[in-house]
Amino acid sequence: MEKYFYFIQHDIKMGLIIIFVCCVFVVFATLFDFWSAYEAVKARKEKLSSNPMKKTGQKIIDYLRLVLYVLMIDFLGLMCLPFYSIPYFVVLITLCILYREGKSMKENYELKQSNTIEALVMATEIVKCMSEEEAEKIIKAINDKHSINNKKFK
Repeated sequence: MEKYFYFIQHDIKMGLIIIFVCCVFVVFATLFDFWSAYEAVKARKEKLSSNPMKKTGQKIIDYLRLVLYVLMIDFLGLMCLPFYSIPYFVVLITLCILYREGKSMKENYELKQSNTIEALVMATEIVKCMSEEEAEKIIKAINDKHSINNKKFK
């Protein structure tokens, strides 16, 4: 009897460790996404508001709610199916969340890089100008395009 109790206890421990690690991965992936978005906003010299941090907190809560929902399915599988040894659906949904946050980080990186490349192209155009009037036109166009007052923040 003790032998069976040990196996059940061991399986529950392993399942709880897997669930905890998945939740930690979800939280860190979301925080890394926020960090990359912050770096992109900083590189683009845009105004930073507290709204992205609120959205990040809400995303973490929504993701963990989704993990808990899927955990109920895994719990049923663990109770009813003999071959069900770990919370498969929690691991699967965690991988999906990590993939989604990774795509978001890639988009933020591309935004950050596009701003840098655009600035280099503009600087090259200013250097190529033959007259002072051409340079002033380009500088005025840059100021009009990148004016903080013209941008709408979400």
